[in-house]
Amino acid sequence: NVKETGTSIATQIYDGSLAKIKAMIGGDASPVDVVDLSSSALGALCNDGLLETIEASSLGAAPSGESAEQDFFTGGLSSCGVA
Repeated sequence: NVKETGTSIATQIYDGSLAKIKAMIGGDASPVDVVDLSSSALGALCNDGLLETIEASSLGAAPSGESAEQDFFTGGLSSCGVA
């Protein structure tokens, strides 16, 4: 929240359809920074180049010291998202 981080977070709800999310993020300036997607939508949007990629090495270590690759469950990290 703004009080703790200084960053305002606005939530939007979409109907989960691929067409709707493509319309939301397909322009020059996407109105969203984080999207909760199904795995099939994640794959389609990533393949279409509509999502930014995430390098697992850029994610912080777990409190136990494990890297993201070790900490997330198998299949929990993709090039465009985390689960």
